[in-house]
Amino acid sequence: MINVKDVLKMEQFQEAEVIAGFKGLSKKVKTITISELSDAADWLYGGELVCTSGFIIKDQSTSDSLNWIESLVKKNASALLIKTYRFL
Repeated sequence: MINVKDVLKMEQFQEAEVIAGFKGLSKKVKTITISELSDAADWLYGGELVCTSGFIIKDQSTSDSLNWIESLVKKNASALLIKTYRFL
């Protein structure tokens, strides 16, 4: 099984930048989930690399955005990747 650090070494993620959670780079990645849903965490089982364009948080308050991210953490998502140049 690969971990977050392995994923970031892939060609598709060469321009990715880690901005937080450096200690989590060794977390195992079981699957990749793409979501723009406010209830994304409800569909997680743990070990997901969650990808988003940021659409879900673009118009949210900082508090709501942090709550959304914390909901992913509580469901043991391995990482959150945000494509920042489209909506954020």
